[in-house]
Amino acid sequence: MREIPVAIAASLAEGVTSLAHVLRITRRDGQVFGFTDHDRVLQFDALSCEPSEGLSIGAIEQSLGLGVDSASIAGALSSEAVTEADLGRGLWDGARVDLYRVDWTDPAQRVHVFAGRIGEVRRGAAAFEAELRGLKAPLNVPVGRVFSRFCDADLGDARCGKNIETAVFRGEGAVTHVLTTASF
Repeated sequence: MREIPVAIAASLAEGVTSLAHVLRITRRDGQVFGFTDHDRVLQFDALSCEPSEGLSIGAIEQSLGLGVDSASIAGALSSEAVTEADLGRGLWDGARVDLYRVDWTDPAQRVHVFAGRIGEVRRGAAAFEAELRGLKAPLNVPVGRVFSRFCDADLGDARCGKNIETAVFRGEGAVTHVLTTASF
């Protein structure tokens, strides 16, 4: 269960809050960026989180067990940090994302809401939408070969290892009777 700091819980109970989202994103090249849906720059630890106009954080779906957590973010390409060229080069693909809910009057008051990586990014001329996949997502991807009672290699390919051009695999004859659909 997530622990919510007392000050944030009290703010939520009042109905009028001073809460904002903060996104800390670490790209594959190691650069760290901070964004917020607040209207001014927020200092979050040693990171200056720039306001992103039109930044929208979608519903966050979290599950127990090995289910994959997911969320989405969408926004305008208004930041100099998120450029069409960098998106096209894939620098943001697989970037680490941490989403926090913070009190903008005191950013030390925060709740870590989501941790994951950027999945599929769809972009247009002036906006983007990114799928966020939870940290358990790689556990949901098949890795390696599947073993079964039937061979999954193609007869004669490199993985099969059998040379079907040899006399052992060749022969000539005439079909005289068809016994079933699988034998003659």
